[in-house]
Amino acid sequence: MKIYKNAKILTMGTAGIIDNGVVVVDGNKIVKVCEVSDFNESNYDGEVVDLKSMILMPGLINGHHHSAMWKSYGRVGDFKHDAATQAFMCARLSLVALKKGVLATRDLAHKGDGHMQLKECRDKGVILAPRIRGAMEIIALPNGTAPNFSAEISSVDELRVEILRQASLRTDFIKIVANNERMTHIDYEDLTCPWFSQELMTAAVNISHEVGLKVAVHANGRTAVNWCIDAGVDVIEHGRCIDDDMARNMVKKGITYVPTLSGQKANATPGWGRDDIQPRYAASWKLLISSMKSTVKNGVNIVAGTDCLGSVCEEIVLLNEVGGLSPLDAIGCATIKAAKLMEMDDQIGSVEEGKLADFIVVEGDPLKDLSILEDNVKFISLDGKWYDTDWFVHMIPECSYWAEGF
Repeated sequence: MKIYKNAKILTMGTAGIIDNGVVVVDGNKIVKVCEVSDFNESNYDGEVVDLKSMILMPGLINGHHHSAMWKSYGRVGDFKHDAATQAFMCARLSLVALKKGVLATRDLAHKGDGHMQLKECRDKGVILAPRIRGAMEIIALPNGTAPNFSAEISSVDELRVEILRQASLRTDFIKIVANNERMTHIDYEDLTCPWFSQELMTAAVNISHEVGLKVAVHANGRTAVNWCIDAGVDVIEHGRCIDDDMARNMVKKGITYVPTLSGQKANATPGWGRDDIQPRYAASWKLLISSMKSTVKNGVNIVAGTDCLGSVCEEIVLLNEVGGLSPLDAIGCATIKAAKLMEMDDQIGSVEEGKLADFIVVEGDPLKDLSILEDNVKFISLDGKWYDTDWFVHMIPECSYWAEGF
């Protein structure tokens, strides 16, 4: 048993913020959360850890992650590593995630299943990594946005076979690509072309729901996003060009929005070796900002996710600065709301009695400065085990393949 005392606790649960609190952990579960003044230490026998007024809060959750590609330089189309190399990349970046306080990720797929093997190894205790819920290969039409990541289909029959194949292999959800923004030689509306048809999108939702799987869709542009909304997808990823009417329809249908602001902003920024797409992403950035404002204004459920190039801290900052969410609400998008999207909110996402002891300790107050979450996570508790993040710093070698610190 461990007793963590003298922390300001952002519970992200019904208790709200506890200014000077105690968290008691027995094994891998939280058994007590309260104010210091309400805590009777004589009732508990365990190691006491004085957190000296630091912030204790739920572990961060990356609601749109790519386990082998995070913060890596180069064109997405050139990412063609073999399965073993991808698995090693996933293992390295899992340690980076933990160092940054990211204790759970929702993986939106690669070609092959290195990320899903990482999940299996993590759950069996083979490797130290965040909790993972993931899609297998992206389902797409030929010649689309990410052919080197995709399982390509050309008909409803092929779509059914692929969804059922993934279901049989225990994918956590289905990922679809609805549009094609690689067609940079065509001046199409909203700077992207719809690619997956309305008929196929509706079929994908129906088939997936038949076997109990939710559908997440990479979707940009009014036509493609409207097809996704009409089909009743569960999650829209990126979602440039969402207006007020579309946002209201998303609310009616219970569709979650993962805008991936930080990843999209990075794609719009030179220096990542993605010159093929950078100008168009720079031009479309204002379309994503407009979508963010419409979805916040109309009460769409929003979850933080980074895509390939962002960070969870950057995402939280942008949800505050671009979306106008309060600091606490922005953090909620990367904790309890993300846990609900992953269908794990009974286990993680808030610091509450009965939940898993997955939380982080931060130096400084993120409610006053959200940016401190990037490099000021000092300790993590994962499955009730306590780690100093300096340990990860020493374990992760520098490598020019990734951005500094990754």
